[in-house]
Amino acid sequence: MSDSSTDESLPDLTAFLQTDPYIRHYEGELRRRYKRFAERLAQLEEAEGAFDYFTLSYRSFGIQRRSDNGLVLREWAPGAEAVFLTGDFNSWDKHSHPFMQKEYGKWELYLSPKVDKSPAIKHLTKFKLVVLTKTGKCLFRISPWAKYVTKTLDSVTYDWTHWDPPQPYQVSVHS
Repeated sequence: MSDSSTDESLPDLTAFLQTDPYIRHYEGELRRRYKRFAERLAQLEEAEGAFDYFTLSYRSFGIQRRSDNGLVLREWAPGAEAVFLTGDFNSWDKHSHPFMQKEYGKWELYLSPKVDKSPAIKHLTKFKLVVLTKTGKCLFRISPWAKYVTKTLDSVTYDWTHWDPPQPYQVSVHS
């Protein structure tokens, strides 16, 4: 059994461990897991500013349309060597649209609007992220911030479909 004073960043578990004699055996593991949690929380707070900012990540990650119809795509893939966007819009060319690596495992891609000022990717376009791992594997993934995902009954894979209707649904109040 380890002494609670060995790591000052951990809370004092004495009272907790006395509530149930069966968990005393797991004290080392509880301390290890809490320490890992505290390290990850510190990393998250360093990268995002605060845990609350992280919970609002849907506002900046995934696909965000700017007022000029440019599209900003942000993903978090800390173990990736490279990240690309592929889909209907580029004939599924898996390397034509590379993301730029940012700090803290973040990746970003900006797609300028078309000449007619419409977004570079149309509503209901299907696409995937291509994640190149450090071991050279090429993985096809769906963004955790995808707004619309579908699956046909005869398939085991899900499709990430760009949800950005030209005329967004408006709620109107009738008196």
